[in-house]
Amino acid sequence: MKDNNSDDLFDWIYSKILLFISYKERTEFEVIRKLRILFGRQYIIDSRKAEIQNKILDNLYNLKLLDDRKYSKMYIKEKIEGEKPVSKPKIISFLIKKGVPRNIIEDYIELYDFDVEFEFVKKEISRGRATKYLLQKGYSLDVIKGVVDTLEDVK
Repeated sequence: MKDNNSDDLFDWIYSKILLFISYKERTEFEVIRKLRILFGRQYIIDSRKAEIQNKILDNLYNLKLLDDRKYSKMYIKEKIEGEKPVSKPKIISFLIKKGVPRNIIEDYIELYDFDVEFEFVKKEISRGRATKYLLQKGYSLDVIKGVVDTLEDVK
């Protein structure tokens, strides 16, 4: 994109962002990071960059293509319902790395309650995982002890 015509530049960057978010759900942080990469390839004054960025983000929000709340809820549910257990700290760490604000994470991490963690730990122990391994993966010691006690009571 050599031509810096205002509309052409916006259209070019917007189409690149639409392509970027078409592969999978993205957070606002990821989109902004991609915009910075695209801006780095162009000679654009900072005020124009901010204008384009705001317009693109507004369009994405209005079309409901960008929503950190939806992303967080979807990711947490996916990990809860998935085959491979993932600990609460790992989920939080991933979402922070994706730039999701802490208040949004706190709103949805409640989906991952004691019962979910208990079932995950139970599944891991049935696969022969040791307590040390589970602690390293971020599972709570109280939950691990509870599962071990429950399994010993069954025997």
